[in-house]
Amino acid sequence: MKKLLIIHTAFIGDIILATPLLPAIKKSFPNCLIDFMTIPTSANLLEKDKNINDLIVFDKRGAHKGIKGLKKIIKLVKDNSYDVCICPHRSLRSALIAKFSNINIRVGFDNSSWKFAFTHVVKYDQKLHETQRNLSLLNEIGIQSTQTRPVIKEDENDIHFVDSLFGENELEESNVFAIAPGSVWPTKRWPKTYFIDLINKLENNNFKIVLIGGEKDIPLCNHIIGECPTVLSLAGAITLRQTKYLLTKCRGIVSNDSAPLHLGLAANIPVISLFGPTISEFGFAPIESNSYVMDNDKLNCRPCGIHGSYKCPTKTFDCMENIKVDQVINQIHNSLN
Repeated sequence: MKKLLIIHTAFIGDIILATPLLPAIKKSFPNCLIDFMTIPTSANLLEKDKNINDLIVFDKRGAHKGIKGLKKIIKLVKDNSYDVCICPHRSLRSALIAKFSNINIRVGFDNSSWKFAFTHVVKYDQKLHETQRNLSLLNEIGIQSTQTRPVIKEDENDIHFVDSLFGENELEESNVFAIAPGSVWPTKRWPKTYFIDLINKLENNNFKIVLIGGEKDIPLCNHIIGECPTVLSLAGAITLRQTKYLLTKCRGIVSNDSAPLHLGLAANIPVISLFGPTISEFGFAPIESNSYVMDNDKLNCRPCGIHGSYKCPTKTFDCMENIKVDQVINQIHNSLN
């Protein structure tokens, strides 16, 4: 096998959970050239990974939108003459790219929108974690791996930038704690008043708090800063790679069920994740030994969807409001002892 393509153009968190594929492939086939197709918002995660030969950016909502853009990407892939395609993404577009790019071996899941695009179809096992499910695709090409921790490579510029941030803001690695209060889905967000209470209690315990998130999280983080003026917000101000490196300098992170919890796993720090409308059984909860899920498993309405929703179907929001601040504080202290 000389050339292999991974196709994954889903959410940022999904891309993070696909990164264990890279060292697993390279370990078994060290001379194989691995290309990775992803979307613009996820490109920063992968740009510095030396296991990747070429990063193909599929701008499916911009330059490659519609049938014309899809044909352009298919031609690019076809011209690259891959031997194998691994497709963790289960969308129709990803299946079409794999099918019509003249790749002899195409591996995808049985719940893909078009599983007939693949020469090798793998069961999407609901009982496994997403990283384990992704790695199961490699079994079809003779690779077995149990390494589930995400792998994100920063470069010297990322390190210098974050180290400078710590110096300018007089932050010490011994007492910095990260909080990620945002999510694309409103019902996945722990109440902002709870985050404010949590921050106040952590600061009373001599922690310095850093908020992380994307540009869309800036208004929420600004609101929190308005109540907690000593907090440093980096929402929208640093890249995904820089965020991962920053987290390696933190004692831990509290995050909703969103991409930052997976960045915390890549950083190998304690991750306290808050699960409301979704459940850990979907396979996206942290599974490392120093990570913890906070949820309410006594509600019959959970889960209300695989991604969450914009409004609580029962109009109660009990799933998140019943996760109390003191419970999270106790879990933080337990994780650090």
